[in-house]
Amino acid sequence: MFNSNYNPKESQMLEIIQALHCLQKAENHLLKLKALLQAEEDSSEIEANSVPQIIGEALKTQQAKSKKNAEFCENRKKALILAQIEKAGIELTPGLKSLIKNSDCQNLQNALEIYETVYSNRQVYNSAGLFYTILNNENQGR
Repeated sequence: MFNSNYNPKESQMLEIIQALHCLQKAENHLLKLKALLQAEEDSSEIEANSVPQIIGEALKTQQAKSKKNAEFCENRKKALILAQIEKAGIELTPGLKSLIKNSDCQNLQNALEIYETVYSNRQVYNSAGLFYTILNNENQGR
């Protein structure tokens, strides 16, 4: 779907990051299960009322780690997509940077594909404004 500026190496990097993200999700689920099993084993030594509290604390810890890993992967994906946006000749204005920061990676990728597919062979006078509009529409589900 990309034009001649498309770099397959960047796409491979993005796929690797997505695969790592999936592996981290699986690892986090296993860690949660391990924490639950450990809490169940320890429950024989602990009062029944404190078991839910221990499980809750273990889950909160795992969720915080999972969120941190997800944010790291999301930022790496955005950095790769940002490089693709710059390569497409789109000037990164402050407003566009703000919209990019608040957009998810899938919407960014979709907007870039639309921009490159529809507008790559045309002269665009305000590439930043056009990309902003496309991305804003993607974020709103249009």
